Amino acid sequence: MGVFMNKLRLYMLAALAIFLLAACTAGSPAMALSIVVRADGELREVSLPAGSTVRDALTATDLELGDLDRVEPPMHTELVDGDQVSLIRVTEEFETEQAPMPFDSHTLPNEALPVGEQRLIQNGANGLQETTFRLLYEDGELISRIEVDTVVLTDPDGRVFEVSPDGKWLLFTRTTQDEGHINELWVASLDEGEQELTYLGIGNIVHFASWEPGARYEIAFSTVEPTDNPPGWQANNDLQTITLSTTGRPGSPQTVLSAARDGFYAWWGTSYAWSPQGGQLAFTRPDGVGTVNLGEDSLDVWFTLPAYQTGSDWAWIPGLSWSDEDSFYYVRYAVNPVTFSLQLAGEGGAERIAENVGMFAMPQAAPDGSQVAFLRAFIPAQSDISTYELMVAAPSGVSIPLFPPEGALGLQPQRVAWSPSSEEGPLIAYVYEGNLWVVNVLTSEAQQLTGDGLVGAISWR
Repeated sequence: MGVFMNKLRLYMLAALAIFLLAACTAGSPAMALSIVVRADGELREVSLPAGSTVRDALTATDLELGDLDRVEPPMHTELVDGDQVSLIRVTEEFETEQAPMPFDSHTLPNEALPVGEQRLIQNGANGLQETTFRLLYEDGELISRIEVDTVVLTDPDGRVFEVSPDGKWLLFTRTTQDEGHINELWVASLDEGEQELTYLGIGNIVHFASWEPGARYEIAFSTVEPTDNPPGWQANNDLQTITLSTTGRPGSPQTVLSAARDGFYAWWGTSYAWSPQGGQLAFTRPDGVGTVNLGEDSLDVWFTLPAYQTGSDWAWIPGLSWSDEDSFYYVRYAVNPVTFSLQLAGEGGAERIAENVGMFAMPQAAPDGSQVAFLRAFIPAQSDISTYELMVAAPSGVSIPLFPPEGALGLQPQRVAWSPSSEEGPLIAYVYEGNLWVVNVLTSEAQQLTGDGLVGAISWR
């Protein structure tokens, strides 16, 4: 009996202990977790029930996540007492860089040149490449800079490069990767601020595109058809015009001269030149020069010329530049003996200004018509491969050499540009060994303006 009572007493004490323990457990919460959240440069301490996750910790602190933000450890991670959660603010920026794209050089075989000789046919022009980078920051610290896009903004081919008469727009041709197209015709705004580029919907311009003087943003141009045979095109010998709005938006092209492919060397093409006031338009082609009968779809041939036999896949076009509204300078080719002379042509005929200038004399009359700048070949008998010197002459005066100095290398064939005006005297700009130079016509003082060797075209307004 005594043993039984002792066991019963022990069972009752154990049951009471279990009851008291259960009562204590039911009446108190589960063990709390102390968690530290690091965000925005601050530490926040929060108390969470056991079994909470990182997401619960962020919710407890009322922190909002951005689209790029990230957390450590991951959102679904279950926390233990003393853990730290880090909210990392992630932001991105985009920046662009522009850099010149040096033009490519292409060498074409030519049977007319002696072995080992080379001659520059077309000046190159640099393009402009814009590269976009993505910059990624974590809590304000740059962690990566990745190139995400590259766009060729301008890749001028050097065939057309001319500023509008009011100086607000640049007309230029640029290369294209589109099959069946040689290039495209564009305008770029020159006003301060963000540059605006507009494609005019016109392509395959080889010889001519130019602003009409005195007109409100009217452009005349001539086109070719690309071919697989040298020189890479068949000229249309047409002439069209297009008018731009003040914002650079093009209208519909209008035909001035219908396409024509008859005549000697017609496959090469025709070029044109506006008179100073835009009243007349001259033409120049391998077998003649003259003016366009505007509104009549015809040409008025002033002089028929013997076409120069190049013996290769290119043709020579006489250089031409208006002196005033009634006369223009042009380069005349004579067969026997072979010579190239600078002539001033008018209604009464032509006057010889300079002898033996070479085929690439490229005359350019001064804005007031009082003088003419031209190139003269150092080796007139081989003017197709010769370098040149820059000359200036009055309509009936003596030719004066301006550049280069004696003993220096000569100029490559090019079209020079007169300054619109200058208090110190008229200036002429030109490219020499890839750099921009100007020379004072009155003093013959020459000055180099650039030194990177990347200049390819000039237009001065």
